[in-house]
Amino acid sequence: MVVCGGCNTLMKHEAKGLCRRCYFRILAQRDDIKAKRKARYEEQKPVIVAQMKQYRESHKEEISARRQRVYRMSPATNHARRLIRDFGPDAPQFYSEAFERQGGCCDICGKHQSQLSRQLALDHDHITGQFRGLLCGGCNHRLADSEWMRKAQLYLNRATGGTYIQPPLI
Repeated sequence: MVVCGGCNTLMKHEAKGLCRRCYFRILAQRDDIKAKRKARYEEQKPVIVAQMKQYRESHKEEISARRQRVYRMSPATNHARRLIRDFGPDAPQFYSEAFERQGGCCDICGKHQSQLSRQLALDHDHITGQFRGLLCGGCNHRLADSEWMRKAQLYLNRATGGTYIQPPLI
């Protein structure tokens, strides 16, 4: 048995250190608290905006130096940081291995990285999160072209080891 942090009664089941009654009471109050905070922010918004503007003006050099540090990093470092942020710690290693395996080309259309204005996109299954390969931006977004879809079907079969089943057309 555990003591509730809200009403100090003994309880069998707990959620975040509270008995059932206290937990649901706090849940009910949460929307009211959010609404009050938002209303208070709207009232104080001009003051907050003015304070933020004053801070930016008085710390221009510090803010500029911080931004320059980020932009001075090599494009590869920035790309690796974005991959980690968006896909997790394994993404940069998979990206470099896939880049080598694919010869720096899109896995569907075969365009080389040097022909593209942006880096190859890391294609992944949105349900399982499994990485499949690298695609150019056009192939990563294109869906309507039937020839492209045929090539995409071949790609998905290669990437999933032949286990990809095409969903029925609606």
